[in-house]
Amino acid sequence: MTVPCSGGIFSVAYEIVNPSENGDVLAHTEADWITDFDYSVFGEVKFLVEENIGKDKRESVIFLEYEYSEGESLEFGVKIVQEAAGDLPPEPDDDPFTIEVYEIGATSAKVKTTPLDMELTYTSQLMTKADFEYQVGDVDNAQQWLRETFEYMAYSYGMTFYDFMRAFLISGVEDYPYTGLLPETEHIVFAVGLDYECNFTTEFYIGANFFTAEFTLTDLSFTMDVVPEARTAFVVTTPSDMTANYVVFPIMQSDCAGLSDEDIIQSIIDAYSMFIEVYVVYGINERNFTGLEPDTDYYALAFGFEPSAFMYTSNLHKEPFTTLNTGDPTKVTFDISADRISAYFADITVKPSDASVFYLYNVIQKSLYESYGGDKDALQRYSDELIDELYQDYVGYGYTWEEIVEQFYVAGETTFTAECLVPETEYYVWAATCDEQGVFLSEPALVPFVTEQHVPSDAYVPGIVDEYFDGYEIAEYNPLYGGYQGMVVVPIVYEPNDSAVDWCVSVFQGDVVAMYGEDDVFLSTLESSQWGQNIVGIPTFALMYDQPYTVTTIAVDEDGNYGEMYHQVYTMTKDGVAPPENVDYYFNQFMPYSGYPEELKRVMPKIMCHKEDKPDCVADTAESLDMGELPPIGKDSSGKIIKADLF
Repeated sequence: MTVPCSGGIFSVAYEIVNPSENGDVLAHTEADWITDFDYSVFGEVKFLVEENIGKDKRESVIFLEYEYSEGESLEFGVKIVQEAAGDLPPEPDDDPFTIEVYEIGATSAKVKTTPLDMELTYTSQLMTKADFEYQVGDVDNAQQWLRETFEYMAYSYGMTFYDFMRAFLISGVEDYPYTGLLPETEHIVFAVGLDYECNFTTEFYIGANFFTAEFTLTDLSFTMDVVPEARTAFVVTTPSDMTANYVVFPIMQSDCAGLSDEDIIQSIIDAYSMFIEVYVVYGINERNFTGLEPDTDYYALAFGFEPSAFMYTSNLHKEPFTTLNTGDPTKVTFDISADRISAYFADITVKPSDASVFYLYNVIQKSLYESYGGDKDALQRYSDELIDELYQDYVGYGYTWEEIVEQFYVAGETTFTAECLVPETEYYVWAATCDEQGVFLSEPALVPFVTEQHVPSDAYVPGIVDEYFDGYEIAEYNPLYGGYQGMVVVPIVYEPNDSAVDWCVSVFQGDVVAMYGEDDVFLSTLESSQWGQNIVGIPTFALMYDQPYTVTTIAVDEDGNYGEMYHQVYTMTKDGVAPPENVDYYFNQFMPYSGYPEELKRVMPKIMCHKEDKPDCVADTAESLDMGELPPIGKDSSGKIIKADLF
């Protein structure tokens, strides 16, 4: 047996035919550089060979002897030849990459990767050693793992694999600052040359292992100026380090009683979970706390937070303040205006004289207001019906009436756009202060306005179903297209004319134009659709087989005038599905935009407006599925493309 000059642990295997119950295998050698015999595994003897630093080979014999009481001992020998240091093959002149890790902190490190060939396209990445061992396991699996990862990313970005690789791979020297690393954790950095088909053009090179430092809190501190109102507080926060990430939150002082600063910080992190990243800021920050209780003691909290590592980085700063008391709701007046009035919408502004008092507001057709009685009681009944409509949808989920009312009332100035109005029709904007039950506490204020005449536009955009796909077939073709099994996947292809600058689309179950008339469907399309389709690409809907669906689209011209509504009834059958490979074109156009058909709701005059950041109080429609905004493909200011987000 020949072993390298570096030495190490080696083994000799043996087999004993008809072994004795009391037999033992023992090994011995005259060489002092062969030691530590290990017999723990039957059929194998392990031993340690020390390093040979001499210029000559050396050899010896290991004798294995089988001793047993029933007969004469058996013995055989294995010759061990250890190479000399001078016999080692020369080290290669150059590795494909040189990787330098420097400025290692608790949650950050800089990595400089220099390829031997400056024209080489490659990727350089950092992972924890544990993640590498779990996801990759062995270097032999690296190419398949990278390919699967890149295929998923290409799919997520709606790109072909080739185009994604062209955007993702880099060349030349890369000096990249990693953040969001785990403290006191072993990391590895690897680099590998790749072509645009994910074929390796160099060895998979693991260039560095390193441990991040122990985490210690920074000396970040804050000054906070708070101007409280009854239900709000305006807070200006100035950190001692303008580049540090931090968060600011309000909390009732009573909720902090008995808690340490560490407990308070952890409760904030636990409460917001992953959404805390939305609140991370740096530099001087101005923020308006809303939804506060009047005449209540609060703290404005600030502490350093590193979102990529999901950990706090400084001590807690607590700035005490007390909100003011509310005013008299019976004495509030309203300044109401309706602007930018068109045939179908109007911009509404409601400004109360006292921003501390809750109030309800909406838009109502004059004829409907008069049919309800034309007074305060009429508006109260109308308001209660709107609230009850939403309450009936949510009461089964445990929501109380008060919690639903809370979604309707506001405090302070509010602006909204009243949509889906009827052309050439008289309306009132109304507002009245209320209690937590939604009961009016003041006489309603009413301001009238009249919508404009409809101005026909030649803007037009058909929504065409060219082909559709079976959910099972496309999932079998590509597992990344899973989630639509048992349904038919229907892309809608737009064909806008030159006058169309934007357009919307809806899909309704049934021949709704025949059932309800074109005017109602026109308004319901405006109400239930999402605009911005001019930049969406091709939306994809998941529908059912052998059911009639109406596709409706409406375009708008540059003057804001709507064109004629396109509507077409389609029925998808299993006999008509297209080959699953054709789906790539549509999913790469804009796969994340997909949805389910709308449930047509007859647009009654009382259904007027959506309230910002509140449950939908208008249309009973299905939500579109959205995979969320993805970071752009391209190099950032440091020259790196979507680094650790991948791994």
